[in-house]
Amino acid sequence: MGIAKTYETIVWYGALGFGMVLFLTGILFLLLKKKCKEEHFLKAACIEFVAEWVLIFPNVLFQEIPYTNDFLHITESLLVSFVQTFNMYLGNGYERFAYAEDMVLTGVYSILRILVYMALTAFVTGFVLTVVDGPMQRVRLRLNAGKKQYIFSACNEKSLSIAASIPHQKKENIIFIVQDNLDTRIKDRMKEMGVVYVKLSLENVVEKLNGKAKGMELFLFGENEKENLDRLNELGSKGSLEKGCQKKLYVELQDTPWSLYDNFIEKLKAGEKEQVIINFVRTEENFAYNNLLQYSIFQNAVDNTAEQCKDIKALLVGMNARNLELLKAILHLGQMPGYHLSIMVLDAEANRDVLRRKMPEIEDSCKVLGDAWYELLYRENVQFASCALESMVEKEFSDFTYAYVGAGEDLQNIDIAMRLNAMKYRTGQRDGYLIQVNVKQKEFCDHLNQNRMKHIVPSGMFSDLYRYDFITMAALERCAAAIHEVRNQERKKKNPEAEIKSWVSYCNNEYNRHSVYARTLSLKYKVELIDLYYGSDYSVISQQKVWKVYEHMRWNVYTRTMGYRLAQKQTLDALGRLDRDTRQIAMIHGDLVPFENLPKEEQDKDGIVLTERIVAELKKL
Repeated sequence: MGIAKTYETIVWYGALGFGMVLFLTGILFLLLKKKCKEEHFLKAACIEFVAEWVLIFPNVLFQEIPYTNDFLHITESLLVSFVQTFNMYLGNGYERFAYAEDMVLTGVYSILRILVYMALTAFVTGFVLTVVDGPMQRVRLRLNAGKKQYIFSACNEKSLSIAASIPHQKKENIIFIVQDNLDTRIKDRMKEMGVVYVKLSLENVVEKLNGKAKGMELFLFGENEKENLDRLNELGSKGSLEKGCQKKLYVELQDTPWSLYDNFIEKLKAGEKEQVIINFVRTEENFAYNNLLQYSIFQNAVDNTAEQCKDIKALLVGMNARNLELLKAILHLGQMPGYHLSIMVLDAEANRDVLRRKMPEIEDSCKVLGDAWYELLYRENVQFASCALESMVEKEFSDFTYAYVGAGEDLQNIDIAMRLNAMKYRTGQRDGYLIQVNVKQKEFCDHLNQNRMKHIVPSGMFSDLYRYDFITMAALERCAAAIHEVRNQERKKKNPEAEIKSWVSYCNNEYNRHSVYARTLSLKYKVELIDLYYGSDYSVISQQKVWKVYEHMRWNVYTRTMGYRLAQKQTLDALGRLDRDTRQIAMIHGDLVPFENLPKEEQDKDGIVLTERIVAELKKL
């Protein structure tokens, strides 16, 4: 009998020890996972199932026969304990068991079995909820309805990249509209991020949250432009944008000019002028402004003693949507007192006529003070793979101060950038220039010889293009809105009866918004140049007429890059002005003339006042 008791005690304590190890293994297995997927819950549940099986086994083994080492009886007990463990989770539930009479840790054994039972139940529940997670996602949607919401009309690489970069937000506030045929890889990324995803229509989600959310930002970044505009139209036509919280929408366009949709937007917003803000996003246009905000074209400008100015020499290799937007932005930003702008474009094809069609009044050269000052060297049919590229640059534009290489694929772009860099070194120029190279994957550059990458900066990565602050133009918008508020306050002090427009009201149309962004970016560099040349004496900008003249030149060139032409006399009214409809339809403007030819009231509009608060906002950029 002593041997029997000893054997039984050993089995009980052995089961206790092994069961505890398995229990802790299952718990730690899940705790060490950053994001628990269905397979993780399933594996942890299996570990806890084995733990429960081990803990039940001694009770079954010694239920009727205290001591036996009979193989068949042990096998039967293993199978019976397995079935009992399985039955516990089919409705029988937890049952009390008898334990060895001389087992000191009976209470510990009992509590361990209960904990294992609870853990197994929880892990099985977690597995079920992750596999059939539709109801769970709707519960999460309801629980977080009272917060500001970020809603994406589609789930793809672009929208996931934007969502991952939204700052200071819990991922439960980010909602994706998904389809049944969602790619497994995309779905796994959503689960890793912890966002909410529901199989509802976009308007349905907006309606559910409309009376509860503190605000909404909606991102219409589908696979193509038509899909985005269809979603936008559905929201407007079904009344989802009306009333409720403020809604800000970002709608991606690829090729279509945003100016085509002015009336469409006005109709969608109806009476909710300030409650609904619709911003069209042209990714390449955003890139130009964000990029030039970070990398100044003025930084490496070289002294031109003959003309008593500094020369900005910008080289663009390739002609595509991105380089076109950079060209347009550099053209108007380069209109700055004390600077002369030259741009060389190297094009593998023959697109100069395409530019003439898009921007008919941007000539090869314009050097008229008060109108525009630039030189555009456009070279067509350049063989990028041949030595003709370096020869052409070395002969005509070797002293470039800024270059952007976006001619094709990553490897081709890096090869061209390195060749240009080598040409600079061969001609003795080892400083005072910057070469940006368009690379989709930054990791690609990590394997390159870093010595040869000196002066070369990779840019245009996918994760940068589709990032929240990039898409929303957050930095420029914050600064522009703050400056607008300061100007309103100053205007109100001078004239209490003056009509004041809020930032949302003033910039809730595409032309004003883009124009203000361009002006704000220019002001940032005006402040930096005043700091450099005038010892931070910002009064010079209002005292010296030249600043007003160049601000008109900047606006002049900006408007021309939008495709506008000078209005002819037959299109003007008796007062020599244009009505808004004629201006928009004919793409003409009466003020595209040299500064001296403007009426006095229009000249005054080009005046800039840099107060202490405005300068402070610009320096935050």
